[in-house]
Amino acid sequence: MASSKGSSSSPRQVPGSYGLPVIGAVRDRLDFYYFQGQDKYFESRVDRYGSTVVRINVPPGPLMARDPRVVALLDAKIFPVLFDVTKVEKKDLFTGTYMPSTSLTGGYRVCAYLDPSEPTHAKVKQLLFTLLHSCKDAVVPTFRSNFSALFANVESQLANNKKADFNKLNDVTSFDFIGEAYFGVRPSATAGLGNGSGLAKAGKWLLWQLHPLLTLGLPMIVAEPRLHTFHLPSFLVSRDYKALYDYFSTAASQALDTAETLGLSREEVIRRKMNKPECDLTNRRRSPMPMQGLAPL
Repeated sequence: MASSKGSSSSPRQVPGSYGLPVIGAVRDRLDFYYFQGQDKYFESRVDRYGSTVVRINVPPGPLMARDPRVVALLDAKIFPVLFDVTKVEKKDLFTGTYMPSTSLTGGYRVCAYLDPSEPTHAKVKQLLFTLLHSCKDAVVPTFRSNFSALFANVESQLANNKKADFNKLNDVTSFDFIGEAYFGVRPSATAGLGNGSGLAKAGKWLLWQLHPLLTLGLPMIVAEPRLHTFHLPSFLVSRDYKALYDYFSTAASQALDTAETLGLSREEVIRRKMNKPECDLTNRRRSPMPMQGLAPL
């Protein structure tokens, strides 16, 4: 996902159409989610305009995003241009033309929405790589201990109940594994995220951020007014966010000490990095559409 930093000569005008204001964007959103589906939506535009570079609207559109109009780059030849930071800007573009409200992240834009040209971006990235290096020796033993306990739990449930919910147990264990591998503390061992509630709280918080890009399998008449028209109020997940914040502020104390040596405040690091790494698992499970081949105007 990128927006152009500078203009360059083009052999011909980019084909495509945005349709009528508001109406065209809403119609395209319905095509994307319900009438055509993601793949067919892009394929039909390529066929219609005879080009793999086309002007189109992308969800979520009116009321949720400032401008749904993009130029879609839909072939491998031109796609690498998006990785050239001298030609494109990536500020606030991780989830396409829509960026979640910062009221959900303590007033900060998380790292994924920072452009590489922003000074904070390099500092936060450096902190992440330092964290990855520091925990490299803990990953394998932590994996073994967590997943050994998982299979013991599965065996126990099978013996007692003749059945076991492996998917649920696996998700909770994976969440614990990530937290312990990075910070040495299992989320389920803390008061705020105990009894396996950490994954559910993280999932709910991420749903509030990404709901304009999801349908959750709901029919159009339900999903459109509830998910794609208005933002869900942030106060409904404030307690969940506070529990996650408290976990990071305590468990990640060593990483936060390192952050201060880089010129970052402890609060800023928690707010900007809470989507990474602890919520990676939930983010993958709720991953919205891939938007990296789109260049907003």
